Amino acid sequence: MKRYIYLLRHGNPGRPGDLRRCLGRTDVSVSDYGRRQIEKSKEYTHGFDWTKVYSSPMKRCLQTADCLGIDRDQILVRENLREMDGGIWDNMTFADIKEKYPALYEERGKSLGTFAVEGAESFKEAGERFYLSMQEIRKETEENLLIIAHAGVIRAFLCAVTGKNYDEVMHFSVPYGSVTILEEEDGQLKLLETGLRSCKLVDDEEIKRIYQACKTPEPVIAHMEMTAKFIDDIMNELERYGLVGAGERELVNKAALLHDICRTEKNHAVKSAAYLRKEGYKDIADLVMVHHDSQREPKDRLLLHEILFYADKRVCEDQIVSIEERFGKSMDKCRGIPEALAKHRALYVKSREIQEKLKIRVSESVLHVEH
Repeated sequence: MKRYIYLLRHGNPGRPGDLRRCLGRTDVSVSDYGRRQIEKSKEYTHGFDWTKVYSSPMKRCLQTADCLGIDRDQILVRENLREMDGGIWDNMTFADIKEKYPALYEERGKSLGTFAVEGAESFKEAGERFYLSMQEIRKETEENLLIIAHAGVIRAFLCAVTGKNYDEVMHFSVPYGSVTILEEEDGQLKLLETGLRSCKLVDDEEIKRIYQACKTPEPVIAHMEMTAKFIDDIMNELERYGLVGAGERELVNKAALLHDICRTEKNHAVKSAAYLRKEGYKDIADLVMVHHDSQREPKDRLLLHEILFYADKRVCEDQIVSIEERFGKSMDKCRGIPEALAKHRALYVKSREIQEKLKIRVSESVLHVEH
């Protein structure tokens, strides 16, 4: 028998950019921002195939269920799904903790999984508590489960499931409002995905926050904005012929607005994708990861990441140019470097092939758009 367990982290109790807190037993509410966050994710969360709901008893989890339109009488509350106790550090910012308890803070960094201050639980203790509660829940029903809980205990539980050392607990990224997916078959749990979030959360405010977090320069932002505008023109034509849907258009547009957020770093496509994946935007990250890849795709299909690739190559800084003009400008940087020349040629050929595919696609309406 196979079933799925979806672990949902509650909505944000604060605002983007707030100082990180050791938020455990303090029973805070979801903020107005967090409520909007969950409501925007409602369709996405309900798209997973769960039929039974369990929750931590804490307000921020029960309010998250309210935002999702889940009736309270549908929710089975379990005390041991609560967040780990922060003891004397509970609800303090980590900046204040570091200043007030420097020696303990340093000790925590050396043994993150087993460290606990006075009155607190360690990640190991919290993970074992949560794991035992999940064992009890799994025995109660054979249905697919939605478990509304907290980042600390979810991360610690994933250590228990995967066998990862508790000191590596922060390896698991679990953003606010994200869904982590486990598969259970014959009593064995397997982690499939960690911390997924709906791309509908990527609004103007979130995009601005990401730019600030990645310290993306203004000229790079201008390039991404122009790339997104150029993609809109392409998608208008494809949509006119019924060749793409609104969801595909939204996804590639947001990927365009974020594809170069780490442009100043080496291997910027990989770094940009990794940041977006950490934030839970896997579908966007998948497109960004290959937006500068020279690997060519079959000529009988047009893939979404190829549209992003093509638009990126047609926009030089913040101006739309021809393929020949774009690659002519960049040729000088490659002269005398065989490897760079080969890559340059491959990118040029791929750009021309995609351009031809776009022409064929609009004129013949026979190809399939795929991720």
